[in-house]
Amino acid sequence: MAKTSDKGEKPSMTPELWRCLQELLDQALELPSERRAELVANADLDLAARSRLEGLIRAAEEPATALDRSPLSLAPRRATVAEPRRLGAYELLESLDRGGMGSVFIARRTDDVHSRRVAIKVLQMGLETDEMVRRFRREREILAQMEHPNIAHLLDGGTAPDGRPFLVMELVEGQPIDRYCDEAGAGLEERLRLFQKVCSAVHFAHQNLVVHRDLKPANILVTAEGVPKLLDFGIAKLLSTENFPLTVVTTAPDRALMTPAYASPEQIRGERITTASDVYSLGVLLYQLLTGTRPHQVEGKSRAEVQRLICEEEPPLPSVAVGDTNDEVGEARKLRRSLTGDLDNIVLMALRKEAQRRYISAEQLAEDIERHMTGLPVVARKDTFTYRAGKFVRRHRVAVASGTTALVLLLGFIQVLLVQQREVVAQRDRFETTAKFLTEIFENPNPERSEAVNLSAQQLLERGAASLDQDLGDQPEVLADMRSVIGVSYHGLGQLEAAAVHLERALADHRALYGDDHPAVAESLQRLAQLESDLRLLESAEAHGSEALAIRRAHFEPPHADIADSLFRLGWIRERGGDYPSAENLYREALAMARQLADEPRLLAEILTGFGILLRESAKYREAEGYLNEALAIYRSELGEEHVRTAAATNSLGLLMNLMGRFDLAEELFRKALAIAEKVYQDDHPEIASIGANIGKALENQGRYEEAEAELSTAVELGRRLPGPRGAGHPVLAYALLQQASLYEITGRRPLAALAGEEALRIRRAVLDDDHKDVAAACDHLARIYQHLGRLDEADALFREAIEIYTRTVGPSHPLRGKALNNLGALAFTRGDRAAALGLFEEAISILQQVYGDDHPDVASLAFNLGFLHHDAGDLERAGEFLEEALAVSRRALGGDHPTVGIVLLQQGRLALDQERWSDAERAARHSLEILADRLPYEHNRRRQAEGLLARSLAAQGRTDEAEEVIRDRYLWALREHGPEHRKTESLREILTEVFRAAGKDADSALAAL
Repeated sequence: MAKTSDKGEKPSMTPELWRCLQELLDQALELPSERRAELVANADLDLAARSRLEGLIRAAEEPATALDRSPLSLAPRRATVAEPRRLGAYELLESLDRGGMGSVFIARRTDDVHSRRVAIKVLQMGLETDEMVRRFRREREILAQMEHPNIAHLLDGGTAPDGRPFLVMELVEGQPIDRYCDEAGAGLEERLRLFQKVCSAVHFAHQNLVVHRDLKPANILVTAEGVPKLLDFGIAKLLSTENFPLTVVTTAPDRALMTPAYASPEQIRGERITTASDVYSLGVLLYQLLTGTRPHQVEGKSRAEVQRLICEEEPPLPSVAVGDTNDEVGEARKLRRSLTGDLDNIVLMALRKEAQRRYISAEQLAEDIERHMTGLPVVARKDTFTYRAGKFVRRHRVAVASGTTALVLLLGFIQVLLVQQREVVAQRDRFETTAKFLTEIFENPNPERSEAVNLSAQQLLERGAASLDQDLGDQPEVLADMRSVIGVSYHGLGQLEAAAVHLERALADHRALYGDDHPAVAESLQRLAQLESDLRLLESAEAHGSEALAIRRAHFEPPHADIADSLFRLGWIRERGGDYPSAENLYREALAMARQLADEPRLLAEILTGFGILLRESAKYREAEGYLNEALAIYRSELGEEHVRTAAATNSLGLLMNLMGRFDLAEELFRKALAIAEKVYQDDHPEIASIGANIGKALENQGRYEEAEAELSTAVELGRRLPGPRGAGHPVLAYALLQQASLYEITGRRPLAALAGEEALRIRRAVLDDDHKDVAAACDHLARIYQHLGRLDEADALFREAIEIYTRTVGPSHPLRGKALNNLGALAFTRGDRAAALGLFEEAISILQQVYGDDHPDVASLAFNLGFLHHDAGDLERAGEFLEEALAVSRRALGGDHPTVGIVLLQQGRLALDQERWSDAERAARHSLEILADRLPYEHNRRRQAEGLLARSLAAQGRTDEAEEVIRDRYLWALREHGPEHRKTESLREILTEVFRAAGKDADSALAAL
């Protein structure tokens, strides 16, 4: 990492420094308060960067994550219980397991309901504190949701006579999956089918936000009926730690909970655990099922050696490993042939060291096995022409016979065009056809056509680009055309700088050949303008696009496809520059012309998509929806479900649904678009990062924060790998960072939100004009974060800059400006200027209601703000009206269990408390806490506020024992995590003092006794 000076200046926020500070802040917040200074002191930072880290830690409101107690021991033990005991209706028969948290027994129900044998897990004696009991019961609630045929079911639960909770689980009697397969003589197909069922169970757990973390044969038993059952979630981790507080992410390798032989590299290193860790363990299991051995032999080795093996050493191919374990030479040879190729690659993809390069889910791993078994190309295999063509031939032996000859001839012809100049000249017409074919390959490498030659075509492209002057130097017309084709192909692959080199040369060559007024020059101008638009070189793009349109108008009579295309492209450039009225006029003219061209459905679809996007950005949502749906229908009909343009139209419609508040539909559309993009693009492509960020935003809007964070982290990391124009970050990185900043802000990690927001704004200022709506959006995002960090003057300046830009670019009645006005109103309220806040809120809500109607989350947010303002001003009746409206709109737009609903209920409860409606306040507090506890971590401010409200409402009703029980654990937690002087601790102490006094106790003595 580059060092800054030691003079204490604020360090330049490079991407490397950003990642370093983010990682160190995460580490610090997972340590006890007294150890954070030690981490800062030992960090490899200069004085300025260290000072910034200290400031971030001071500003952070999230407490450290405490490591949980040891989970159930993994070593199985069976012993007969000397004297059977009872737990409720269950008689305990045998002890199965005992560990730090609980004990597991075989038991039998003895009442009249049934008498089958079950497994019972009961909290260990000595751990029955209020907190541990609460956690154990919460585990029971979560496990009750795990209803899957291949997961051991939770049957019942209860409380022992001594107050300890217990869980009653399905007792699975079977063999570990590897032993079952060996003893049953299971063949390759049977093993793969069993493994697919295991993947299904793991994927179901992941969908319920559970990461198992200890997948191995001993935890996957197969019954006598051949049904695999996934067991032992004792060390599982919930992606939402509040939903499963018994388990947390460990950060120290010494304390990591795992079985090393099946653990992922990130588990071994003590890093953050995600669903990708389970995918790796599944890869180890599959390797073992196929070969009879594990990829790495770790028994008897030191921890350092185990870490080196798993984190650095590549395992042998399964087809190689099988020869060492199979006694029957003939069978070994047969199995080796079966594993070679697809299965080798499937296993090794699951076992990749880098989590982001593995299968994205257990479901995708199972699907790839299914593709292998049905003769389809698999995701894990290299996309070589030979491989995909071989798959196609095996599936269509007869139909492909004649086509094979044609394909071979075509490829041979391309080779001739590149290396034999005389043949190129003699067959000019055939060259143009081939050039078009090559361009289409890079625009849409789909599985049935051009994806089959994607890598071969890219190699051909690179060789051709390197040898253009040598091979075609004496044929200037062909050379200029080929430069243009290669430039467009690089553009399609997302390699924008390489594309610019070839397209600029092609334009110069065409001008030299034909003069300035020729259709070939117009084509070159048009292609270069499109690229410059993506590079955000909008002034140059405008000039080149306008010149292309003028040439085409002069050469062709309307209606003509080339004129319509130029009109559309120029409209797109002006839209990106914020000139919406001019862009709309160009789109409408292009659309009217395209509708007259019956033989140009793809052009029509492209213009419909662009026009729909413009209308979406202009907040004309209903009109936009019609155009985008029409475009998507054409693409599906003309190009199929797996074309990049189908993906782009699907993504565009998803963005519209997100803006309209239809978040579940938006997520569905984004995931469809991503599935297509991942098939047709290379891994590091801007479209994949952009769609991934869109998925993250849709998940955030649904309150699914842990899932959103995983998606956004992936999108940001991909964005960092993309080169940006003029040395700045790629525009898609700025977009992903803004979504990440929004999520960090919502979940209370405001210092991290500030880092992400600052980097995003820096990138946008570097690559865009200052007067651009995307710069305004970044200003608005960062201003909200600064406001919550107390940096009010900086927030005010950024809010006002955003509003001024929006007013100039999208107009005074655009919802973007309305949202910024709302945010500025919240800042005015924070500063105590109620009159200014009220005026801003009222202007904002009139804009948003006019655009969205009444049932939109942004309208609910403004109604909430108005309710809060009137409550603070003492107009309680008016406050109640606005809060009731906010609650109704939130429930309709977001669903009854969304965190926003919980926050509105919290404010309603505060209002009821001030109106001395104690029971109403209690009811609102309980409902709010129920919602927030499901979606937000234990340490989140909103949960603390809901608990405080509940305690106060109970104390006001004279139920002081209940009130004390509600708030005591929270106070002790704050005292332990933050110390007695922290404002959170002080606010909770005030509530406890009120409760003690209401109970007639001496508050100081009662507090000291805790």
